[in-house]
Amino acid sequence: MTAEARQIHLRLGSDERLLGAVSIAVAWIAGRAGFESAAQADLAAAAEEACRDTFPLLSTNAPLLDVDAERFADRVEVTLEHHGVMRPSAGLESFFAGGQGSSGLSLLARVDRVQYNSESGASKTTLIKYLRPLVSEML
Repeated sequence: MTAEARQIHLRLGSDERLLGAVSIAVAWIAGRAGFESAAQADLAAAAEEACRDTFPLLSTNAPLLDVDAERFADRVEVTLEHHGVMRPSAGLESFFAGGQGSSGLSLLARVDRVQYNSESGASKTTLIKYLRPLVSEML
């Protein structure tokens, strides 16, 4: 018996043609976690948007973006990590930073939480979407 994957790791260059792979990977992990199709699509779109907004932050010395999609019992987390301009990919900091990128309210409407961490020269942005029990399960 083979254990089903709980995590997918992608390493991308700054090429928008690769965003389809991010969407597919995130939607697949979300589907395996039990999200309905609309929630899968929201999380996949949020991840794609965050990647698109991170590409300009990549530098020639560190031209790669690491994307990890991981499922847990109660949520899916998509983490973007880059070594470039030390600025969040998504969240309050980015849509108050002079209008750079499209992240902001549209991204935050698709996920439940956005976390940002910067340490050891790396910027990490984590998109979190929680799995909510169906109403029928609560009765």
